[in-house]
Amino acid sequence: MPNKFLALLFAAFFVANVKVVKASIIEIDSNIIILSATNTVSFNKDKQTGKVIINERSQVKYKNNQATILPITEFYDDHSKIVSISCKLNNKTVKDFEPTDTYYSNKGIFHSDQRIKYYPLQVPANSIIEVNIEKNTFDPIYFNTIYFSESYPVTSKEIITKIPRWMNVFMKEINFKGYQISKSNAYNEKEEYDITTYKCLNVPAVMTEDYSPGQSYIYPHLLALANEDNKVASSIYFKSTQEQYNWYVNLISQLNKDIDPVISAQAKEIVKDKTNDIDKIKAVYYWVQENVRYIAFEDGIAGFKPDSAPEVLRKKYGDCKGMANLTKTLLKSLGYDARLCWLGTNHIVYDYLTPSLAVDNHMICAVMINNKTYFLDTTETFLGFGEYAERIQGRQVLIENGDHYMLSNVPATTNDMNADVVKKKLIIQDKNLSGKVTHSWKGEYKEYLLSSLYANKKEDLGNNFNHILSNNNSNYEIKELSNSPFNMYDADITATYNLLFKNSVDVFDKSFYLSLDNDKEYENFVIDTVTRTHDLWLPFKVNIIKEIELTVPSNYVVSSKPENLSIKNENYFFAISYDVVDDKIIYKKAIKIFNTKIPKTVFSTWNADIRKLTQNYSETITLKPKL
Repeated sequence: MPNKFLALLFAAFFVANVKVVKASIIEIDSNIIILSATNTVSFNKDKQTGKVIINERSQVKYKNNQATILPITEFYDDHSKIVSISCKLNNKTVKDFEPTDTYYSNKGIFHSDQRIKYYPLQVPANSIIEVNIEKNTFDPIYFNTIYFSESYPVTSKEIITKIPRWMNVFMKEINFKGYQISKSNAYNEKEEYDITTYKCLNVPAVMTEDYSPGQSYIYPHLLALANEDNKVASSIYFKSTQEQYNWYVNLISQLNKDIDPVISAQAKEIVKDKTNDIDKIKAVYYWVQENVRYIAFEDGIAGFKPDSAPEVLRKKYGDCKGMANLTKTLLKSLGYDARLCWLGTNHIVYDYLTPSLAVDNHMICAVMINNKTYFLDTTETFLGFGEYAERIQGRQVLIENGDHYMLSNVPATTNDMNADVVKKKLIIQDKNLSGKVTHSWKGEYKEYLLSSLYANKKEDLGNNFNHILSNNNSNYEIKELSNSPFNMYDADITATYNLLFKNSVDVFDKSFYLSLDNDKEYENFVIDTVTRTHDLWLPFKVNIIKEIELTVPSNYVVSSKPENLSIKNENYFFAISYDVVDDKIIYKKAIKIFNTKIPKTVFSTWNADIRKLTQNYSETITLKPKL
């Protein structure tokens, strides 16, 4: 299920130090290109079972200039089989070509049926490599997408679909605009196949970039929508969302509907001190968050069928399906109307207007009470009840509802949900700033803070917290730190401490030069427009509020201060002000990002505004002795 931006785990705390948003976090071997590729997809009948099988035959020819290792990989699972893989190097069959066949694992845990065949081929300079793969998928339901893009630049690629007249399949064309894709149709009367040939020229390599949309938003591909086998009345696939829902219901109906005594006992133990319904529901939600380890998938929904609740409880880990089912079962054992929900995160472009397994990559739980629906995503370890992560906000959700599904949307919230608020009252002591600080975190800022804290050993929480507060600055000395409990997910995290910020004041000819803001969020957060290929999607909406009050020494005056800054458009708001009130200079900053999606069309505006913000950060306050 969706990986909660693990690579961005510290995103909320590193923006002060990021200099440029780089183009890629995974460098491809620019030494390799694909000269030609052909992918032929045929829908056939299994002669023994009469079921529809999708046969894929691919031929890819690579060329390299320098000696390298070419990774040859292919995934499969319980619903597919790799019939053959062969390889030629400079027109000669590669000797001892035996790809490793193993389960795909995450952190040593084999948590799905996905397998991989892999072979690292050593290739001398100036070679031609030909790889042929044949693969069968045993059910059209599991055959969803065919992409034109590859891991390397493609000079020419053909995708050929062969669909018999007895099979109803619609190939939905997605993201074709801007690519050189031609299409031709033919009919093979002898075999009764409709043959469609797509040819695409000069396809760029897949580029994995920080903060980018999911691949289904970006790259040209076909979405295969198999409706039915016209020859077999019972062979209806997904002609509608109702049929897709029926398929899901059939899967979950295979789980034991009787509440296991172990589940009932655990649920009663969880809520033993709670007296009202909402508190009991919260207790179950938080218990699953804290006690069941989430094993994430970014794409696909693995086997689609959740693990049983007792099994997830026993293992103490699960994917989103297992965690959702455990949450539902615990709540149902207490008498609540809890239901499973299917949805696609913002990582994928599709919704339920398109009946396909490609629509879903996540499962959560819903509980209906007091004429309200609460969504419980226990994979979000540190979000409170009623708080929803950016990745599911506003997303369409399919809710379990007996024979007929319900469609709804996860509530979307504003940037006010995610607050990072700091207040400081400071004085100057020699070359240092000292004073009192209060800091609070809310929503996804709170979640990222706690995720960072718990990324290391629990006994190191105090040190971890100090490092985060100080931004790893050894001169930022924190004393008498007091904070709210980290395990109270319903409340904001708050901290107060005394600060001694050493060497933060420059003294020259009795004048003081200083900057009050040591965080400087989004300083130099410019986008590299030369190498960046995709839109930029930030992990969540932002609401940063800073207010710093400095008492000016009695024998000093404010000689100069930076100009105020105000930048506002429909996507974000940056504001900085410096006000002198009596013997105080008051610094206020607001950084609000209302829309996380920054399209390439506004990169130049974003960069210009970030440079203005950065310039303001670089300017100092000057205090001079009174005359």
